[in-house]
Amino acid sequence: LENELHHAFADFRVNRVNERREFFFATPVQVRDILTEKVGNLLESTEQPESTQYLQSKGSWPTADSSPASAAFSSSAHRPSGSTPSGTTRLNNA
Repeated sequence: LENELHHAFADFRVNRVNERREFFFATPVQVRDILTEKVGNLLESTEQPESTQYLQSKGSWPTADSSPASAAFSSSAHRPSGSTPSGTTRLNNA
């Protein structure tokens, strides 16, 4: 079954250099549809999972303004040359 999934999503492989890395650009719905086609309607799936603990935790997460990382990037003196405030590197076309 795993091999059949790999064949079904071969054109959507993330790593085309090392085929042992088994990651694919596929949504859960696409995978469910292939599995249903291969094994029938034996699956139970939920597109919107109950995420009670995630939602409870999310309310107490630090905001970008209160995190230690935001202070490090708030001053350009601490920022590497060519870096943006978010810490990503800017690419120049010149």
